[in-house]
Amino acid sequence: MLTSLREKSGSWITKVFLGLLVASFAVWGVGDYVTGGGDVTVAEVGNAEVSGIEFQNELRRSLVRMQQQFGQVIDAEQAAQLGLDEAALQQIVARLVVDQGTERLGLDVPDSVVADDIRSNPSFRNSFGQFDQFQFQQILAQNGWTEEIYVDLAKRDIARNQLVETIGTGADAAPGLLVDELYKYRMERRFADYIVLPNERITEIPTPTDAELEAFHKDHANRFTAPEYRTISYATISPEDILDEIEISEADLRDEYDQRVDEYVQRETREVGQLVFAEEAEAEKAYEMLQSGIDFATVARDLLDEDADDLSLGRVTQADLPGDLGDAAFALSEGEASRPVQSDFGWHVLRVTGIQPGRTRSFEEVKDALREEVGLNRATDALFELSQSIEDELAGGSSLQETAAAVGLTVKRIEQVDSVGQPARGAQAPDLPPQPEFMPTAFSTEMNAELELIESDDGSYFLLEVDEIIDPALRPLDEVRDAVIESWRADQRNKANAEAAEAIVARIEGGESLATIAVELGVPLVKSEPITRGNPTNTDTALPATLLSDLFELDANEAATAANPLDGSHVVAVLTAVQGADPSADTELTASLKDQLANGIAADLLRQYQAALEQQIGVRIDRNAMAASANPHRYQFQ
Repeated sequence: MLTSLREKSGSWITKVFLGLLVASFAVWGVGDYVTGGGDVTVAEVGNAEVSGIEFQNELRRSLVRMQQQFGQVIDAEQAAQLGLDEAALQQIVARLVVDQGTERLGLDVPDSVVADDIRSNPSFRNSFGQFDQFQFQQILAQNGWTEEIYVDLAKRDIARNQLVETIGTGADAAPGLLVDELYKYRMERRFADYIVLPNERITEIPTPTDAELEAFHKDHANRFTAPEYRTISYATISPEDILDEIEISEADLRDEYDQRVDEYVQRETREVGQLVFAEEAEAEKAYEMLQSGIDFATVARDLLDEDADDLSLGRVTQADLPGDLGDAAFALSEGEASRPVQSDFGWHVLRVTGIQPGRTRSFEEVKDALREEVGLNRATDALFELSQSIEDELAGGSSLQETAAAVGLTVKRIEQVDSVGQPARGAQAPDLPPQPEFMPTAFSTEMNAELELIESDDGSYFLLEVDEIIDPALRPLDEVRDAVIESWRADQRNKANAEAAEAIVARIEGGESLATIAVELGVPLVKSEPITRGNPTNTDTALPATLLSDLFELDANEAATAANPLDGSHVVAVLTAVQGADPSADTELTASLKDQLANGIAADLLRQYQAALEQQIGVRIDRNAMAASANPHRYQFQ
């Protein structure tokens, strides 16, 4: 969790360790990890216990990361299907296992080392690169840490790194022979001539008989089966729906403006450049040169050998500049330079090149936006109260229609749609509710299920009931006859083309050339780009992946064929040349392969070490408690 705050996490061995064992450490708040908690015990790791609360929090953080990565809500049931619950528990177990490994070895970290580590952490430095105590405390507070907790976590983190560095020692160098052989295997280049045979070239397809159509319709039922359709009744309500009912007086808006006036203050900003010197005398010399009329760029070049653009602080407020620097910069007129000002970094000569005066946006300027914001906030509060009334109606056994009538909602109906909102054949496209949770909820709800008020991520609510479920069904042949005929013809063309391609391979094996056959068929003969095992995706997209693989099993002048899934064509290729690879000719890639192998060896060592520790320390997982802790009805992962 601490290393995610660093720009660098030490050696590559440490990085492998972090990816393998502590991927879950991030700035999410870890009070539960430190203090444990009540609830059931999900796992026992040596002398430590993993509580249900700790596991549930770890799983929650995993879900949040997944949702941020993929941009969609993932509930606990989906998390279980993806194995996130198991991964979350294993991350906790791995941390505890390695922590106890460091304790067994007596690894200890002096306070001075922890202090140096904290001071060197880029996250705790201000814009001048200096450790900032206020920023340090602020980050800790944002993540629910006390300084005592953070120091303890830092000690554990450093101890883990020490242990992992030791385990990985010796994995820095992969055997040269192994590197060379891997390079030769991956970078061997092969060349082929090939022709592409589109299925459309097969034109003589007979008319199918009724018996053939009936058999094809039955054998390929999945192509002609209608999906499950549902008819759904529902009611929705959002803050925007009741916004017009919210009354906001001018006095209320002015009170809100007065309370939040600081938000509308645009502080004065200035474009500031600076020259920084170690000695005051050098700064005085720079100031005198500027006063004599020498321009800033010349002084920067002559005294500091720096480009003036590199010395610009950009547009800053007074609060952005620490100590006396802010006072000095904001006392200058535009174009004026300051006398030397001392800071912890040396002696500064500041120059102001632009001034944007500060101002406060007036009530009239922000009134409309403020009215909308206050209105939505009040509408959201009112909607919450309305949701309580809806819950009361539902608790009393009211139907959807009765509940909607009681609170003034309109019940709507969607006729026969599939799980992605597409209507049954011949029906008009439905006007679906905007909530992303609506269709998944509709297709996970059974008929006659108890009504449930669902809150959406956008702050709205909806109720729904399933009126009808039409199971997936094979459409009658008479209804889809044209589609069946076309599909049958496509299959016949594909089969005939595949047989033709195989016949060409046989002709080549019999001694004919692909070039002669290409002329006979009237198709172009194409020479491939170099093909390698290491990165075949750079080759011509007309060559299917299976054919690329086959080419590495052939001898020169041998042929193979495969279908291209991108367009349904069939490709016949002949291997024309094999070019070996020389590791000494590509030192950059050889070095990269060496690093990859070293990382793999280190990762294997770490996995083996973790497995050995688990066996020595003892790990017991209570699957029932784990399932209960991740139960979606008990915890809401939003």
